[in-house]
Amino acid sequence: MRAARAAAPALLLLLTACGGYRVRTDYDRQADFHAYRSFGFVPGQDPGPELLLRRVQRAVEAEMGAKGFTGATGPDADLLVRYQPVMHVKRGPVFTFGVGVGSYGPGGGVGAGVSRSTGGRPDLVADIALDILDARSRSVLWHGTAENAVGPSLTPEEADAAVQKAVKDLLAGFPPPRP
Repeated sequence: MRAARAAAPALLLLLTACGGYRVRTDYDRQADFHAYRSFGFVPGQDPGPELLLRRVQRAVEAEMGAKGFTGATGPDADLLVRYQPVMHVKRGPVFTFGVGVGSYGPGGGVGAGVSRSTGGRPDLVADIALDILDARSRSVLWHGTAENAVGPSLTPEEADAAVQKAVKDLLAGFPPPRP
């Protein structure tokens, strides 16, 4: 009985924490990423929300620089980064919580329940997709996405922080280990 009462708040906390984003990456296992030293951006990026595009580019520049890659333009770049925010509608979760009290005979009981459904209001969210290409062959060497990385109703400061964290998490395993 006491365990059920103690578990209810922990379960509610766990369910509310599950609303984050998911990072997925893939790469060419034959590529020697350690042979590359500089990076640039694919010219003519896909259209998207301009402020979000600038945030992504700044975050990529910071992360690649922190990993020892130098920024370059034109033919001086070994790698090219293509980035794209993908906007889509996501229905937010709806949480319900109930408590019941009852008795039967000499004993009593308390019960609690939590449920989560995805029938809430629609929100516009953004995934961030990154491709890293060999600049000479233009073949994709690495791809990553952060699904639902930028949520709705963020202040400019919150959006900056969300994009920086998503790009940092995306590039956490870049460059991959040597083959």
